[in-house]
Amino acid sequence: MKYAVYIITFVLLSGCSSSIKTYTEQEQKVYENLQNLVASKNFEIVAHTAMPMMGNALAQVLNSNLLPPGNTSSRISIIGTANSLRIKGDTIKGYLPFYGEQFSGGNPARNNHGISFNDVPEDYKVTMSDAKHLVDISFKIKDEYRGNERYDINITLFPSNTSFMSVQSSTRSSIQFSGNLKTLNTEDREAKE
Repeated sequence: MKYAVYIITFVLLSGCSSSIKTYTEQEQKVYENLQNLVASKNFEIVAHTAMPMMGNALAQVLNSNLLPPGNTSSRISIIGTANSLRIKGDTIKGYLPFYGEQFSGGNPARNNHGISFNDVPEDYKVTMSDAKHLVDISFKIKDEYRGNERYDINITLFPSNTSFMSVQSSTRSSIQFSGNLKTLNTEDREAKE
């Protein structure tokens, strides 16, 4: 019995030590570029996939053959759909399509059913994970058109210039997006202002 405890402890400790990843010089450089991009506060995320939280009503609607082939009620391609989240200085501007359920107390804005904001966020926080080569950004922001709606947004950025975003709403079901990250160059900045 005593030897079994030693063997189990050894296996667990050796398993933990092998999980520490070492990065090549090139991987480290790519991660540093990502850190610099985030620090510049001059970038944009364009989503290509929406992943709504499923409720019974939404599942029934989306599974009724309203979606194009290849889409499911939990994974919807939004390639070609106007959407972006742009961080420029202290202001964050975004428009993302919304698929989900409206809860009571919501105030639907006329002609605007998406997630829309253009403001200086509250509680903006950037966390660098050097061990995993990830950058996490979180903030709270109010909807541009719906006065009573607020969002908690969490974004994970990867060195491959891809992103994963989670949007929690005060009046609607949550939704997630995956997309691509890019630097805003001078033409992009002027066109989007």
